[in-house]
Amino acid sequence: MSLRTRSNLGRPLNTYILDYHRGTGTFFPPSTTKLSYSINHIKNTAIPQLTGEIGSSDDICSIFLGVLSILYYPKELDILDNTTLLSSCVRILRKLVADNHNSHTFKLFSHEAGFLCFRTIVLLVHIGILAHTNNLDFFRLMPHTLVSQPDEILTSLAGCGTALMERSEHESNPRRWFLGSLISQTGHRTFLESIGGFTDSDAEFLLRLLWQDRKCFSQLGTRVQTPGWALLLLVIGEHMQWKSESDYIPYEQWLPLETLCFRWSTHSSASEANLIGAFCVEKIQGRPDPDEDLDDECYEKSLVDTEDAREFLLAFIDRIEYFQPLPAALAALILKFVRQKLTIDIADLITTVVDNTCSRIWTILETTASDSNHLSTDIGFNQYATQLLGLIDRLCSVYATSPDMISTIARILFNNDFVNLLARLLLLSLSVGSPLGRLSHESPGLFSILDRKKAPFNIARSWFDLAFEALEVMDSCCQTGNQFQKTFDSSFPDWMKLRRCLDANFPQHHVGAGSKAFENHVQGTRATLLKMAYSFGYSERAFHNRMACTYPRCPGTSSEGDVRLLVCSKCMITPYCSHVCQDKDWDYTDLPHRLICGRAQTMRSM
Repeated sequence: MSLRTRSNLGRPLNTYILDYHRGTGTFFPPSTTKLSYSINHIKNTAIPQLTGEIGSSDDICSIFLGVLSILYYPKELDILDNTTLLSSCVRILRKLVADNHNSHTFKLFSHEAGFLCFRTIVLLVHIGILAHTNNLDFFRLMPHTLVSQPDEILTSLAGCGTALMERSEHESNPRRWFLGSLISQTGHRTFLESIGGFTDSDAEFLLRLLWQDRKCFSQLGTRVQTPGWALLLLVIGEHMQWKSESDYIPYEQWLPLETLCFRWSTHSSASEANLIGAFCVEKIQGRPDPDEDLDDECYEKSLVDTEDAREFLLAFIDRIEYFQPLPAALAALILKFVRQKLTIDIADLITTVVDNTCSRIWTILETTASDSNHLSTDIGFNQYATQLLGLIDRLCSVYATSPDMISTIARILFNNDFVNLLARLLLLSLSVGSPLGRLSHESPGLFSILDRKKAPFNIARSWFDLAFEALEVMDSCCQTGNQFQKTFDSSFPDWMKLRRCLDANFPQHHVGAGSKAFENHVQGTRATLLKMAYSFGYSERAFHNRMACTYPRCPGTSSEGDVRLLVCSKCMITPYCSHVCQDKDWDYTDLPHRLICGRAQTMRSM
């Protein structure tokens, strides 16, 4: 195939992207001829040209468009099976790179040919998966519309591919069942041989091209139709996972794929996001321990420039605000990712991330209260909350000498009821439904073995990490002047309830006395509360014996001495505010959870 000039690569990005724009609803550019749509042209010209069986024109874009036109004929998709099309696409890409003056600067999406080749690879991978799992005929015979739209067919293919990947987890050999993994005669690890094969070398090559053009990769996700792209990333990830089972792969080699997954998760469907999250959390190896705090060093070059960082933050914010939120564990990794300098410096967007994340965590707390599985056992959620605190800590440290920015951060946290939010997070693992107290009592020796992945000790470790990060946040707040004290002055009663609740109303504190590690971290939680008193200016008032109930319809509005604050013994959340409230008719065990003093059920309280 002749590729003698740059013109054969088609139009540049800023031109072709206008014809493929997401809002137009077109999968092909208007300039595509009707000849490219005919099934005879696809069978007799486009496919043979791509596989090299017949002579080819210099217009490589027309060949890819011809093959992609098969999406107009979903019942004919089987003509792509039992071919060498996938390996042919990779071979053409290698030639495009080789013909470039510097392969290290080649941009996959800079011209139309690379974009169309990538689209064709995505299509072929899905066809290969359906064929290997014996689902291609089922898909072909599905009731498609008489005038099928290519983007709709590819979206359906992507949905089937994702469902099959989820199903593969229940097979005895998921990789072989899903991708037909085998070692080729040349010694390469290979997937999907029926469409030409996708080797480990191909996966490494394609990953390198995506990494070199990662900025455009993200831009395309927001501007054009891209169904199925997430699954291709996961197939590349399967190759890396397969390799890691025999050869150690350092985190530096995992990082490009992981950060590409971060980028694409903001554009993916809910099921794709779940698979991406599971891959990043469970499969990627060697990630620095959170205690090492190497965020800048790890992610230093992951974002290309400020424009790239800004677009990533906007996509992440949109995902939280307007679409189905990402899984908590994946969102936690992304919060760690955005602690790097490029994103921290974008003050208007990074504070929006904090605002939206606080709101999202409140939503999780309020909507899972009645779940059978206690939220403290959700490691991903604990990590999500921990990384939020880590991001706040980083912002306070970076902007400590900027009163306006610190005031903005403080106001955002106050508007999200941060004192009560922190209270709920810190005390969640100490409440009745959490297994931590029982674990520390039954296995005090084992409790100190805090494995991040081994249940149930990963629950304890995730809580310890959360408590430690909370202490770090309070320490950073101390370094920012009096902005937090001014903003949070009216939250003093909430802090008092939090302190008394921890001191007197969590029986697990005493049950777990057999574990020194548990005791130490309960003390660490108490230290966080004392640090909050110092940071928010509560120290002078903290040890007064008289406290007025601030609930508007509570009869106990006068100050009372020696108030012992209690909470609902069932959920360990709702506080009593005074002796008068405690004297009200209240069944400690049988009544459903409800607030006292006439407060609405929706009130966020500790």
